[in-house]
Amino acid sequence: MTIAVFERWVIDAETLGASKRMQTLMSETLVPYSVDEKPVERIRRSPCIVRRAQFDGLSILDCDVPDLFSGQTHPPSGAKSDLLVISLVTAGQEIVGQDGRQATLEPGDLFIVDAALPGTCHIPSRIHTVTLVVPKPLVSMRGPLPDKLPARSPMARLLGDYMSLLVRELATLPAAAVAIAATATLELVQLITATDSPPLDSAPLRVTLLPQVRRYIERSLHDPELTPSRIAEVNAISVRTLHAMFADTGESVSDYVRRHRLTRSRDALISAPEVAVIDVSRRWGFKNASHFARAFKAEYGMAPQDLRRALCDGGACDDQVPLICTTSSVVQ
Repeated sequence: MTIAVFERWVIDAETLGASKRMQTLMSETLVPYSVDEKPVERIRRSPCIVRRAQFDGLSILDCDVPDLFSGQTHPPSGAKSDLLVISLVTAGQEIVGQDGRQATLEPGDLFIVDAALPGTCHIPSRIHTVTLVVPKPLVSMRGPLPDKLPARSPMARLLGDYMSLLVRELATLPAAAVAIAATATLELVQLITATDSPPLDSAPLRVTLLPQVRRYIERSLHDPELTPSRIAEVNAISVRTLHAMFADTGESVSDYVRRHRLTRSRDALISAPEVAVIDVSRRWGFKNASHFARAFKAEYGMAPQDLRRALCDGGACDDQVPLICTTSSVVQ
């Protein structure tokens, strides 16, 4: 049975030898590392805190580093040269380089370090990172490592969100679920380390990204400019992929947006009778009142004003609400 092992280190940045202890900790938990010994102005009088969870051959670290520092990674000897170190910046900025790849990492960006190669790292201010350490034999490596994976890319979102979730929830998982979590982690890592990873318009990746796209839509229903082009741009996919994603559900992206806007509008008409119908329609992204009225009647069998009238005539009784039923197919 697989179990997770948890550790925690606290290094007081104000004490003598803090840089040396930080260097030792990074070498033991990530890759051999040397910190440049230069006096720096302390950015924040708080400790460096590192938490690590080891599970089924993998490890994930949550690091809060309060001060500026720079350094280099070194090719190790022995088993540690078989590691991939995948870093996600969640706050602050990090400037990294390895094997001709240079990147400035902002929140949400990912960068992969091969522990067998030298590299550089500069942290200009306080930073928070989540870092996944994976033995290379556990994943397929069929080409060079990618450059920085920007926060808006689907790959970075999929793996980055999962890494953040692991840091928060791994301790709550029963032992039987830990091995499953490790397998899921490796599957996501495989997306960015293998050259034959699925293209952005492949069916498996469309299915994986669909919940993310739906969440964005439902958060943005109030925006009258919520077009397929805008949705695709924000989620870093093509419009073609977006339409294919929703075609698999049997409902177009435009129909999905309209249905959810109408649902929110109907709920507002019922729960806030003092708000004018035109204001409700505008609140939920409808630019044209006539278009809203036609779409509402097509969906619910009555115009918005008729719904309001029925509620008022009935004293806003609950027995009026079940008469409002959708005529379109609802796909979850």
